[in-house]
Amino acid sequence: MTDKKIFRVLQKGPFSGEKVRIKWNPNFKPLPENLAAEINNFWAQQQRPHLFNGQLARLDSWSLSDGRLQLHLRRSDYRTLLYSNAHIKKTESEWGADYFSRALGISAVLIAADAQIILIRRSKDVGEFPNCFDVFGGHIDAPSDSDAPCVYKSMEKELAEEAGLAASDFELRLIGLIEAVPNRKPELVFCAHCKLNLPKILEKASNAKDQFEYSEIFALNRSQLEDFMQKNTSAFSPSAFGCLVITSEFLQKNR
Repeated sequence: MTDKKIFRVLQKGPFSGEKVRIKWNPNFKPLPENLAAEINNFWAQQQRPHLFNGQLARLDSWSLSDGRLQLHLRRSDYRTLLYSNAHIKKTESEWGADYFSRALGISAVLIAADAQIILIRRSKDVGEFPNCFDVFGGHIDAPSDSDAPCVYKSMEKELAEEAGLAASDFELRLIGLIEAVPNRKPELVFCAHCKLNLPKILEKASNAKDQFEYSEIFALNRSQLEDFMQKNTSAFSPSAFGCLVITSEFLQKNR
């Protein structure tokens, strides 16, 4: 089921919170004047509702040392991410791959207590991959102070806002780092084993703050998921497809 044209694996885990080290740069990456102007013009033309130019964390580099995943992050923003997604070839040819957004995504494959795997279909109004099948996730918000962000806390926040789940409702494990090939976007992959069954998860999601980000939420068991992914590969966001493959391999290895 792995497709190298969709994603590539940068590093497999798992990594507990104590095994993740972050070096935080609070400054934006300096951009060529022409590129900055193009990004501003592109953003000014966006008309979709709910789009907000929030500040995110950019992955400058990563490494593995003594079993610890080290992430070098710096401040970026959502408009740079959307521009980069839409202009990968142009950015690479005119300014170089170092000027891709590289906003670090975070995704969690949520597994209900009754072994159902939760999927969503993204809203038509979201900025990235509208109408695509996906898993719960988002981005790491850039902190307002000089403290480094926490990837586990960031993922808990996304599950609270999109699925209405409290941190006590699930056990979270960071199991890998991948890169989506089409937009060169890095993604941290989490596996979230929920203590709630599917009906209770759906009940909580119906009251979630950011449920507008998806138009559908549904569940499949593991045997159904593989068949569904094979038949609908192009309908998934690249990061979600990669996250589900990595999670399936992790579950197979650790069952």
